Amino acid sequence: MITGTTIDNSVVGGPAYNSKKIDKGDVVIKVDGKPANDDNVFDLLIGNDQPGSTVDITLAKGGSQGRQVTFRLERMATSEIQDRRRMFELFNSIKDRALAVKDSALSSIVDDAVNLWNNMWAADHEHDRTVCDNVRDLQARCGG
Repeated sequence: MITGTTIDNSVVGGPAYNSKKIDKGDVVIKVDGKPANDDNVFDLLIGNDQPGSTVDITLAKGGSQGRQVTFRLERMATSEIQDRRRMFELFNSIKDRALAVKDSALSSIVDDAVNLWNNMWAADHEHDRTVCDNVRDLQARCGG
């Protein structure tokens, strides 16, 4: 989730999450060399939405005055994470409405729900990764 250009969370299993380079509070400064702002950041990040295509992101770590870093992410097929992405969009919409009417309690509830949801997905993601690693290890030990 992004509020303006500030990262609130990332979709578990998505490129940003998997990179482990993007943290809550980071601010998107540029995407593929183009300055990011509240109006264009989503379109810039989605780009051509071609799986395997890359996107260069410049962030200010920890806030707009933070150290700037640039790195490259590889896009994945939207279909791979479309349900999680849609949930993020819904959460983002609720949070935007809460902020518009200055309902900090609702905004906080949305943040808590997103954090809980992320933790559940992260646990599932880690479990799946562990199972795959264990299968590969077993195959290697059995010769194939």
